[in-house]
Amino acid sequence: MEYLEHEIQKTVAANAFEETSSIAALAVYRSGGEALLPENDEIHFCIEVDKIPAISFSLNATPYVVELYKEYRIGEKHISAITSNHKALQIAGAVFARENGYQNCLLLNHANMLVGALDANIFLVKGNTVRTPRIEDGCYNGIIRKQVIKIIEKVPGYDFEVTKISPFELQQCDEVFLTNTRIGLQPITRYRKREFSSKFTSQILRNLNETILGTN
Repeated sequence: MEYLEHEIQKTVAANAFEETSSIAALAVYRSGGEALLPENDEIHFCIEVDKIPAISFSLNATPYVVELYKEYRIGEKHISAITSNHKALQIAGAVFARENGYQNCLLLNHANMLVGALDANIFLVKGNTVRTPRIEDGCYNGIIRKQVIKIIEKVPGYDFEVTKISPFELQQCDEVFLTNTRIGLQPITRYRKREFSSKFTSQILRNLNETILGTN
């Protein structure tokens, strides 16, 4: 890990991003040929960095409407939590969202349990309980997801669960929000006829920014 951290820092410096916020993407691939069974186990990697506007996240208050994407399902178990360049399902879902006027789509696994959005993890708030899907149900083990879980577990008066979630629960929630490294937290404003608030989401976003800035 120290070697990779050093290589990422070198890439940041080569792009003159030392004094600005940036995001790094690490792609790991095999070098043993194009066949399914490689000729050797040698590993290569590529690092790409991109500048991002600010070190802290802001709340997007514009309408954000989602719908279930049912054409294809995400596989359960931990392999689906690995980020890869195979994005056919997510691309198809993004096209569906654009053609139907949605800002994002929510994905299901083969057991018809909620996994997350096309490009983000999902959290559901009902009363004083916050829930998010399990990794083994097919969701990404995202960086922001991990940080948000730590923050929520410290919020007084709230219970937190990592569990199986039926999509039917969406229409019973008070708030629903998404997380990833690009947006931080994105509140969903409407799913079908159900409209959501963003009071708790705003609180968690403030705490996340304090964590990033080292003031919490």
